[in-house]
Amino acid sequence: MNTPGARIGLRTLAAAINTAATLTAGFIWPEVPNEILVAWAGVFMAAVGFGEGVWDSMHKPTG
Repeated sequence: MNTPGARIGLRTLAAAINTAATLTAGFIWPEVPNEILVAWAGVFMAAVGFGEGVWDSMHKPTG
């Protein structure tokens, strides 16, 4: 689980599930405030996870 590829997949999946759940909740319960902002927070989380994986790939310890 410490490989960059595994962490990218896990965090991207978590962000996608978070986004889908937030949008579904916003549809079912429209009184939930700021559902669009919360959904975009999931998209941002996916970008951060991807960036973390790229960073780890570029900075692997040698030896």
